[in-house]
Amino acid sequence: MQDKFLLGDSYELIKTVPGHSIDIIITDPPYIIDIHPSKGMGKHIKKWKEYKKFIDGFDYTKMFPEFERVLKKMNLFVFCSNKQISQLMQYWENRGFSVHLLIWHKNSVAPFVNNTYLPDVEFIIYVREKGTYMNNDVKTGFKSKVFRYPSPGTDRIHETQKPVDLIKRILHVHSKPGDVMLDTFAGSGTMGVAAMQMKRNYIMFELEPAIFERANRRLKIERQKARQMEIF
Repeated sequence: MQDKFLLGDSYELIKTVPGHSIDIIITDPPYIIDIHPSKGMGKHIKKWKEYKKFIDGFDYTKMFPEFERVLKKMNLFVFCSNKQISQLMQYWENRGFSVHLLIWHKNSVAPFVNNTYLPDVEFIIYVREKGTYMNNDVKTGFKSKVFRYPSPGTDRIHETQKPVDLIKRILHVHSKPGDVMLDTFAGSGTMGVAAMQMKRNYIMFELEPAIFERANRRLKIERQKARQMEIF
């Protein structure tokens, strides 16, 4: 199939995806984070307003039934904040699926924080059903529930960008070459970059036009690299 990266509302675009056509979903929807701007933020208040759209959560009651519809077998990875863990896991447990909590440990965070723990972890909810593909021919560390990868550097193109190597590891263990991956909240396009590098196909959606354009440029560069590798 041909890779697809579409601009628009993911709640509507996913309705165009045929049923039982997707092998794996890896997605990073907006988090729920209990932080608020302070009077002392001054010139940074504009940046806060931009960031706020990534921390207001998403309507999983509309999206999750569509995930179940389009997947061949339940094979789902959803990044989330600690405030979303219980409700998202409960939803799938009530549906009778096996649900696991995975942890991304970011071994590159600010070393000092006041009156709180380090913001050095994020969470991934993994949902599967019996018979879903899992690559057992991998080193033991790849099946750890803790993923240790640094956050992307200052050249990131999205506030919540994820490491390519983390996504490649998920694809390596839970999919095969030629499989189709779906990401309904594409952001920086990291899932697509990882899919190309792992020879998987992808379908991705992004709502924000400016972010879509930046991610599209990133994907085009990655596609050019892949073609050059094929030549040599």
